Amino acid sequence: MEQLIHNTSLITGDGLTHLARGWLLIRDGLIEALGDGDAPATLLNREGMVLHEASQGLLIPGLVNAHTHGCTVGPLFSSGSKPLSLQQALKNLDRHLQQGTTTLINLCGLGTLEETSLVAGSHPINLCTGTCQLPSALKAAELLDGNGFKPLHREITAQHLLEEGAVVIGEVGSGATLGGGVSDYLLIPNAIRQLCGVELNRDQAGSIKKTIYQARDAERGQRLKKLKEQLVVLALDQIVPLEACLDVVEDIVIKPLAIALQGYAEAAQLGVETGVPVVFHHAAPSAATIAALAQLYPPALRTFVAGHSNHPSFYREECVEWARILRSSGVIIDLSTLDTLNAWRQDLIDNTEALMVEGLADTISTDYGAGRWDGILTLIQFLWKRKKLKLAAGIAMATGRVADLYPRAAAGRGYLREGYIADITLVDCQNISMVEKVFCAGRMVVDNGWCCYGGNCHERFGGLIDA
Repeated sequence: MEQLIHNTSLITGDGLTHLARGWLLIRDGLIEALGDGDAPATLLNREGMVLHEASQGLLIPGLVNAHTHGCTVGPLFSSGSKPLSLQQALKNLDRHLQQGTTTLINLCGLGTLEETSLVAGSHPINLCTGTCQLPSALKAAELLDGNGFKPLHREITAQHLLEEGAVVIGEVGSGATLGGGVSDYLLIPNAIRQLCGVELNRDQAGSIKKTIYQARDAERGQRLKKLKEQLVVLALDQIVPLEACLDVVEDIVIKPLAIALQGYAEAAQLGVETGVPVVFHHAAPSAATIAALAQLYPPALRTFVAGHSNHPSFYREECVEWARILRSSGVIIDLSTLDTLNAWRQDLIDNTEALMVEGLADTISTDYGAGRWDGILTLIQFLWKRKKLKLAAGIAMATGRVADLYPRAAAGRGYLREGYIADITLVDCQNISMVEKVFCAGRMVVDNGWCCYGGNCHERFGGLIDA
């Protein structure tokens, strides 16, 4: 089947090329040809040609999202927590697809390739997985949670997963084992609920975590004093037991930290030995470790990625300074959308804008954001309209640049080029976060913003979503 998308704007993914009006021909799942101006009459009039007219559209490569979670049925996060159901993993993938993503790397890192394949076989997204089955990573997961582990998960190694088809080493550490966002919205609230029945919201848990983390080197009496002061501020001092609270939160935030950071060195060495990119959880507790490893291994020997370099654990000034230090050592600076705009977390917006203005950002991903992540195009739209980046450059940060960085996942993808796989996204030319159509290997899987692939959506989602 031949399909022609015409009368549309095009951004090719190279960071520069933006055609005000052009066309693209799809044949047998590949990009057969594309051009500037009006489509040739021979194509418009060809018998059997499927035409997609897009006068208000902008055609871009399908997004390559190299950092997210919750899209397989393996152990969740670096904590090895209980997996999501197949239904939820597919729902998460549908959401990514409707946001314009056609290639995705799940970075929970502790599952098997079979657990990824089970989901991938039911979805059009090119789904890949990272691996972090390293000794220290497994120890940190067991210490913190590990309830998603089966015997096989404890026996398999990162080397084996890379040989079998994992595309990246990572995510090394995470908001679970390094006291990040997973602690705020999941681990600490669960622990306090079990301790005394009190329901903490994300902000309350985060403020308790920060208080305990900042006082981690003080004597126990001083740590208790600081925590009590914070519980008073939160009006929780009469209902949350002080010493027990300190103990459970330290078990979550402090105890796994040293072990998890040991895993950074193991991952770096494996990355150098195999030539596979390494994605590190980059946040206040881990920044110095990544910088030290970048100095230990010359750039020619490794590809290190500092994930979510706009992390809210950084103050704006230190966010920029760490990005500058790491980038000068050849480390890739990745930004994650998280739930930046939906929640309007001003600290994260400040960090994101600062890195963009300083020219310190290389790629854009979503991460997970408690399952409420903003789409990549939503963030690019926001920054573009605020004149923090040029549109073609922003699209490249989520397409061509990412595909070049992760060839195991996205070879032949990420660009609108002849001979490349026809992973293509059509968006509104004024509001690029409005996704109109998505093609995976030439097959239209999103139309008018809704998934339209296969006939099993109704069955999978219990009748809530029509096929």
